[in-house]
This record gives sequence, structure tokens and C-alpha cells, in this order.
Amino acid sequence: MSRPMTWVSSTDRFRVPTGTLRMALFIEILQRFPPGHLLDLGTGHGIFARLAADIGWKVTAMDARETRFPNDSRIQWVHEDVRNFDIAGYDVISCLGLWYHLTLDDQLDIAKRAQGTPLVIDTHFAKLNWQDHLKSRKVLSRRLVKDRGYEGRLYNETDLQDRNTASFHNLDSFWPTEQSLRQLLQDAGYDIIEDVRPDVTHDRRFFVANSIDQIRGERLDELIGKYMPLAEPTPTPASSADAG
Repeated sequence: MSRPMTWVSSTDRFRVPTGTLRMALFIEILQRFPPGHLLDLGTGHGIFARLAADIGWKVTAMDARETRFPNDSRIQWVHEDVRNFDIAGYDVISCLGLWYHLTLDDQLDIAKRAQGTPLVIDTHFAKLNWQDHLKSRKVLSRRLVKDRGYEGRLYNETDLQDRNTASFHNLDSFWPTEQSLRQLLQDAGYDIIEDVRPDVTHDRRFFVANSIDQIRGERLDELIGKYMPLAEPTPTPASSADAG
């Protein structure tokens, strides 16, 4: 029995199926939130910033390289390094195709500074088996490295520096494992880390990190406290064999 065709499963009708899927997932994620002010870190060609503007978001798009900024007056284009840019005060922060070009220190710093703001990440992540990285094995460390309790692989970008899509001011980037990425975001103070399927590729996925604010937390405490006694398992009476 053949499976029904869905919009996502038919992205191969577009010229670049992977890019199409990334755009579709990003739009679907943004539509979960009321339109507000989006900060798009590492915006590059700016397509995702423009998509957000198309569906009603105010957008600030930032990149350390301005060579690919399109001409779109709806968006505030900022030529700046993410390490030096104040990311506070936005309603949602997107980090699409940037995370895996950063060092672990930079990832920890961004997660800490963004905490409290929904964070949308589209990134490669380290597979436990090096052989499972079909296209990146030549530049990924064979062995998993562990740093401050986070596990991943080093991605060498030394020979990629002439590209607009390479890292900026670091020659090695860190690809955390899926588990370590989750742990990193939780350690930064995020309550919920969701992985969004389908995967973009075999080692790339969207993740959404979100926090429960005080008002929502108090409401959750109230509601769960109301029904928790009903969910408690009823003690099983001791059998005669267990009795004194």
C-alpha cells in the first residue's frame, strides 16, 4: 500500500529540496508564535529573514559578512559579529545554519544570553558513529571530543575561509551530539527543547528551545497541583504473605 503524498514528502518537485524543506519548517515553527520582533543570527543570504517579514514579523537580520545581504527595506540589516551583538529584547531568535560554525564557547555564550527568548536552531550535529557523516567525514574529527561534559566532533574550517558560508574568526567549530546540544540548552536555563521532524538531512535538524516564564509556571503549578493527587498511584494493600 503506497503512502499518501504530503507537502513535505513532495519537496523533490522543487529545484533544491533540502532548502525548500528548511524554509517550510522555519515558517511552520514561526507560525506557532504571535508575530513580533525576530532576530535572525547569521542571516547570510537573508532568505529566512525575508520569509519572516512575508508572514508579518518585524525582522533584524545580522551577519558578520554583508556580501550577501539582499536589498529589502522591510528588514534591518546589521553587519556585526554575533559574539559582539546584543541579542536581548527580541521575541524570537533564529540561528539557522550558524550554530555548527561556532566554537563550544560561543554556543554556550549565545544560549546563555538568549535564555528566556524562544530560540530556533537549524544545525548539523555529531553522530556517534563517524562513518554516519556521509559528506563531512574529511573535515570532522574521527574521535568524539568531550569538553566540560559536552560531547561532539570538531569541524575543521581552515580550508574554507574564502567562502561566505564558513566560520568567522575561528578555524575549528564544534558539532555537539544531539544529547549534548539538549544538555547545553538546558544548562543555559531552557525548560523545553523540541526536535522538529523530518530531519533536514541525516545529521541536520531543527530544534526549538523555549522557557516557561513565571506567570505560566505559576499557572502550571496550580493546575498540576490540583490534579496530581488523582494521578498518584493507589497503594496496594499488603498481601497476607507480606503481613507481620
